[in-house]
Amino acid sequence: MLNFVGSMQVAYVVLQAVRQMTCNRGDLKKKLENSYVEAFTNCREQGFSITNGDKKVSFSEHRSTDYIIVYHGDMVNFCHIHNVPKNKLWKNPEFFNPGDYDKAAEFIINHLTGE
Repeated sequence: MLNFVGSMQVAYVVLQAVRQMTCNRGDLKKKLENSYVEAFTNCREQGFSITNGDKKVSFSEHRSTDYIIVYHGDMVNFCHIHNVPKNKLWKNPEFFNPGDYDKAAEFIINHLTGE
């Protein structure tokens, strides 16, 4: 079996939490049915991006801490190649304590659905 390591492991667990919460609630499943997942890479921050309409998030383990970092905003404020946030978003990410996967997932879902 292949295993994720480092920041990819953290991002994978957050992504699984997002998927689980979405599957368990029909209203969320409907709101996110056209969303898609891509890779997010910013040197030591490796993770995933989710886009839903014009909303986007990129998330991983923070490069120099164990915190979960979530960059969030409108799609136009992200680089279309690596899904890295532009300066406007770079300065205002959300941080979650290590292991708070469900809290990070809730925040991601709320941002993507506008709740």
